[in-house]
Amino acid sequence: MSPVVTPRVRIPDDEWTAFRNEIMEVWFRRLKEKSAAAVFTVLYDLAYHNRDSYVKGSFSDLSEWTGLDTRTVKKCLRELRQLKLIRKSKSRKRTWKVPLANVDLGDGNWTAVPRLLIQHYIPVYHKAVLLLSILRIHCLKWKNYCWARTETLGKKMGWGETRTRYAMTEMSSVEKWKAKRTRRDLPHPLSWWKSEKSGYWQYRVRAVRYERRTKKSKPTVRLSSHFSKAFDIPILK
Repeated sequence: MSPVVTPRVRIPDDEWTAFRNEIMEVWFRRLKEKSAAAVFTVLYDLAYHNRDSYVKGSFSDLSEWTGLDTRTVKKCLRELRQLKLIRKSKSRKRTWKVPLANVDLGDGNWTAVPRLLIQHYIPVYHKAVLLLSILRIHCLKWKNYCWARTETLGKKMGWGETRTRYAMTEMSSVEKWKAKRTRRDLPHPLSWWKSEKSGYWQYRVRAVRYERRTKKSKPTVRLSSHFSKAFDIPILK
């Protein structure tokens, strides 16, 4: 993945993943198992960065990567296989194929997701998969904030409004996030506030920053300086 191909994504290539928009717009809400979206996201991320979109891993490996017990992982994998979102290789033991992870960056029908959100946040808080749907809304306007009713966000995930609001509250409150006993150096991932001007609730995934250098230039997405320092990832110019 060359920066020439994706000039609007100013994040090191091995630190972000192009998620097909259909995942956030179609597939998440079809999943019945509560943790299936988290399991699929972790597998997709690994497959995207592997040759031929394959992931080699046992049930115990997947349990470690997702932070879920093996029983839950097996249930999620069963549903993902039924929907043909993943396939188990017949020739290679414990190898999973993720067809959607084969992405044509040229068509632009994807959303850039920092891998740190997947590798560090989902294993300690599975509802953090909601951040992908919020990033998708960010990318519609390429702005540092976005808005949608919690009911609407919940429908995109196949969640109820109560579960969605709870997740957003947990991820946007410094006190509640620390109380979850996650890693002490893991910053809370979401900002959520009510706009005085519009009266709408707005939110932002804190790991990214959308910016435009001039009015005529195309906007770019970068890691925010706080998250760049926290995870020791350089900010590309």
